Amino acid sequence: MDDIHDYRLNQWYVAFRDAKNGHRWQRWLKSGYQHCYAFTFDAQAKRYIVFDPGWDGITLRAYHPIDFRKMLLTIAETEIVLLCNTESKKIFFPRLLMTCSTEIAHLLGMNIFTLTPYRLFCALLKRGGKYSFVQSDTKGKFNG
Repeated sequence: MDDIHDYRLNQWYVAFRDAKNGHRWQRWLKSGYQHCYAFTFDAQAKRYIVFDPGWDGITLRAYHPIDFRKMLLTIAETEIVLLCNTESKKIFFPRLLMTCSTEIAHLLGMNIFTLTPYRLFCALLKRGGKYSFVQSDTKGKFNG
């Protein structure tokens, strides 16, 4: 490598939605906040990166912007999305309970413990998370 770059992605969109084919206990979670995942745009790779933690493992995918644009329109209409900055804090305790919300908190470098997606949503709002992809913003255009 000729020169060193900071490859960390400093902003992530965190999306919240109802679980698809989830566990029984998820039905007791707040509607609209039964699952969460994150995505961002990597300008160097010119790809959208999706980080989706689940009970069956973590799905990590890269999408071409044209392909991801179709997904964004669906996301904007059906999910709650926050734009969040990473904190990149050192985390000195192990993540003993691995849920989608604890994994997203770890991805963002946040030293918080949020067991449910709704608790993560509240914590992200308190830390400056901004609503993104509001339905009225996506009528025929996308500025991401």
